Amino acid sequence: MTARTVASSSFPKPSMFLTSDIGLLVGAVALSFIGFLYSRSKLTVPLPPGPKGLPLIGALLDFPTSKPWETYTKWAHEYGKLVGVTLLGQPIIVVNDKETAFALLEKTGSALADRPTTVMLEMTGWTNVLACQLYGHRFREYRKHFARAIGSASAVQRFFPVINYRAAEFVNSILRASTKEDLENFINRQVGAIMLYTAYGISVKGDPGHDELMHIAEKGPEEFDIAANPGWLVNYVPILQHLPSWFPGTHFKREAQRSREIVFDISDALFKAHKIRAEDGTPIPSLAGDYMSDEVDMTEEEIFNLKWSSGSFFSSGVDTTGSTLLSYFLAMMLHPEVQEKLQREIDAVSGTNRLPSPADRPNMPYAEAVHKELIRWLTAGPAGVPHKAREDIPFEEYVVPNGAMVIANIWGMLHDPAVYKDPFTFNPERYLGSTPEPDPLDVAFGFGRRICPGNRLADHTIWSFITSVAATVNVKKPVVDGKVVEPPVVQRHGTVSRPELFDYAISPRKDLATLHRLTQPLINSWH
Repeated sequence: MTARTVASSSFPKPSMFLTSDIGLLVGAVALSFIGFLYSRSKLTVPLPPGPKGLPLIGALLDFPTSKPWETYTKWAHEYGKLVGVTLLGQPIIVVNDKETAFALLEKTGSALADRPTTVMLEMTGWTNVLACQLYGHRFREYRKHFARAIGSASAVQRFFPVINYRAAEFVNSILRASTKEDLENFINRQVGAIMLYTAYGISVKGDPGHDELMHIAEKGPEEFDIAANPGWLVNYVPILQHLPSWFPGTHFKREAQRSREIVFDISDALFKAHKIRAEDGTPIPSLAGDYMSDEVDMTEEEIFNLKWSSGSFFSSGVDTTGSTLLSYFLAMMLHPEVQEKLQREIDAVSGTNRLPSPADRPNMPYAEAVHKELIRWLTAGPAGVPHKAREDIPFEEYVVPNGAMVIANIWGMLHDPAVYKDPFTFNPERYLGSTPEPDPLDVAFGFGRRICPGNRLADHTIWSFITSVAATVNVKKPVVDGKVVEPPVVQRHGTVSRPELFDYAISPRKDLATLHRLTQPLINSWH
């Protein structure tokens, strides 16, 4: 999923009451919708405790419209580890602690492996990507592709060279950053280039901002944001999708068709680019390359699955990894003592004549602790992506009903003061010593059969980038007109939540010549 969140007010609102005939139609639709809500609201199984809400609409007035993980955590204090609500007839279960999440989401197997979806996501084609894929044969095929390409430590090692190259390029690029947006853009582009290579074997040389295929790929998250916006009326009145596109108030149909064409064009263009690069016979390690054989031997379904599983990788990987890397710069400005200690460890282990390498990682416990704390502190996926029950699931004294949406409050788990001391403080030391606090990686990437399949690649990308940055540059609070500018510590609303943009000051630790001497060998070695 993506970090960008587009307010529903930015979309045209359907005008449904242009004539008396349209008004009658809307009235009929409204009556059928009320009947639908009434039928859904008559649950016969016991939900966990939670806000009771009102008839038909349920907890609609209590349900958060922004940063829901904060409300879920408040509910946890009032109702407990499991919270049950209904929203417009839809049962929703919120899981607020790690032990319950493992018991419910890990041990129930495929029963909680489905995904809720929306009409607009279906109309635009986004249900073809892994994150939105319903549980079934195609979902399992996608997971097999991911497992083969990046599902083990040895598989991910194949991509260490491109990650290290991109980390070196990133260090050089951030010295050109001058605005709040520049830093985030540089992160997105370098991480995006890693995802493009891992998914398709497409190697972007130099600045990804100048690469045509990167520009094509970057359209995907933008289109997803539009389709995933909850404000589309058709998501709540599905019968509207059957109206002709010329009918007043059906702007959503034209928007869906426009977006669908772009989404499929992206998938086709990137897959075609992979095939062109593979035609010279040189093996290309990538998700697509690992499965690509002579197309004559592949069925249409196999080609479809390969195209969309590869496409899933780019759209899912950039935002989550990018969010954590952005948090690094914020944390270093707020805690210069952490930056100094990290730099001392890097100098002691890697020396001052090269950048840190994967071989150094076992000997850098403080860097590992910083990495873990970045994952926990400003949680990139604070409420994960919801699961959906495929059947009634008895759990303790309750029942998770068939069709229920189950949300893991990952942010709440990682900011529980009973588990993490001073949870809103960035403190890598909490993972060191004789009694370390729990590893946030156990929950940050999700649960069960919906756990993020790119967790190993993301893990190494984050480690490589933060150690390369720490080895070469200093990050400080900016000084404007003689006054230190304090950065905001605020998370944006979204399925993936990034820090609010902030001002910063970045400078080489020594001089530009030293920085180039450290980064150039990795840049020159990349084919």
